[in-house]
Amino acid sequence: MFQDNNLINDFHSLSPDKQAEVIDFIQRLKQRQNAPNRKWKEIAGSVVSPLMGEDAQNWVSRQRQEADRPIPHTS
Repeated sequence: MFQDNNLINDFHSLSPDKQAEVIDFIQRLKQRQNAPNRKWKEIAGSVVSPLMGEDAQNWVSRQRQEADRPIPHTS
């Protein structure tokens, strides 16, 4: 593990842009660490897809219904 002084020196040796990246990365890690750890089954299907405009289960059901319809014959 790095010692604090070495880590700080390494940070200060970076360019300002790279320092900003490190800070952003640390903030993302902290947010992820504080986020509730939810199980996939708790949230699956609960988000509306921007491509479909409806929830996933409704989309799947509609697709199945459409697939079961007979194809009209054109002659």
